[in-house]
Amino acid sequence: FFAGIWDFFWVLVILLVILLAVIYLSLNRAISLHLQGWLRGRHIHLEQYRLGRKLKEIYQSYQGYRQHKPALALFFVLSLAENLLPIWVNYCLALAFHLEVAPLYFFILVPISLVLIRLPISISGIGVQEGFFVYFLGLIGVANSPALLLGAAGNIIAILSILVGGVLYGISGLNMSAAAKGVSAASPK
Repeated sequence: FFAGIWDFFWVLVILLVILLAVIYLSLNRAISLHLQGWLRGRHIHLEQYRLGRKLKEIYQSYQGYRQHKPALALFFVLSLAENLLPIWVNYCLALAFHLEVAPLYFFILVPISLVLIRLPISISGIGVQEGFFVYFLGLIGVANSPALLLGAAGNIIAILSILVGGVLYGISGLNMSAAAKGVSAASPK
């Protein structure tokens, strides 16, 4: 399964580096002004086209983030951690179940399974991730039962981790509701 898996991995790494470079360069004011001057020098006026006006609005909105580079960097790191955490959890589960699966496979399989479980074809993705793992891990020699166990355990851990946040949110909502009732009871009618 995936004869050129390492080639695929390095292509993804290179694309990520290119994306980061494009984002960094697009937030650079000097480069932005140089590009605008180059377009004007060539008598290219994007504003005369509807699509050009829309693109200019989007770009100007995007440029508003230039003053918030530390926040963008933090957001990027947190997003990266959010996407790497399920990969790490599934890899640790595979180790706990004594499955011989290279970590690189999880970098490919877990993001695809996360996209699939978000499709509205089942309740909370139950059954989708399990079937996905059974099929694709079977291609690299993992038996059906351990693959099913890995998919189910990953799904249960994801649901339990979300459940904790839901309980905390519910408690804070109840506290806010009680506080609002106390304020409304204290206000004159």
